[in-house]
Amino acid sequence: AVELEGTGTVSASYPINGNAMQYHAVGVGGLDIDVQSSPGATTLISGATAQEMACFNFDTTTTTVEGFYVKSLKITNTGTIANGELSNFILKEGSTTIGTYAGNMDGDSTVTFDMTASPYFIDKNKSKNLCVSADIKGGITTSKTIILGIAESKHVVASGDTTKGQVVPTAGNWALFAAETGSTMTVGQGTLTVARNTATLPD
Repeated sequence: AVELEGTGTVSASYPINGNAMQYHAVGVGGLDIDVQSSPGATTLISGATAQEMACFNFDTTTTTVEGFYVKSLKITNTGTIANGELSNFILKEGSTTIGTYAGNMDGDSTVTFDMTASPYFIDKNKSKNLCVSADIKGGITTSKTIILGIAESKHVVASGDTTKGQVVPTAGNWALFAAETGSTMTVGQGTLTVARNTATLPD
């Protein structure tokens, strides 16, 4: 409708239509994420560096529609280690570093690998394992745990290479996403055994 103010008149040939637009249905591919059994639960030593703590499989093999650019990945720790006791996080595929986070965990016990400037590409019909490692602060004298995982589907930002659409990942072999949590790593102290050398200090 047109509302006028004043004494002018408006004439037109109705109805007035815009240009015809063609609708095209586009299917976005699928991306499934599953935590891996390796690395398994183990004891890590306080002060150790570059310790692999969790691996996740990113899978596009069920769909042939498109590959995906992974732009961001948020990792959450649900263990008891303090946020300031882990640092220098590295995200790798095999021996290739694809993301880094130099500081400690944020206040909500998360670390976000921002790969927007150089997204990691997973081609269609491919499966890749992305692994997280970090340094452990020295001087931890009480037993603490590290449990890294992907808590929610929105913590993975990935877009299709052809549709450009952002995917909502699945988990657990193409099921509705639920938290994918790695093994429990226990942080402890190393041991030192001292024994008398009877060859040089006989009874």
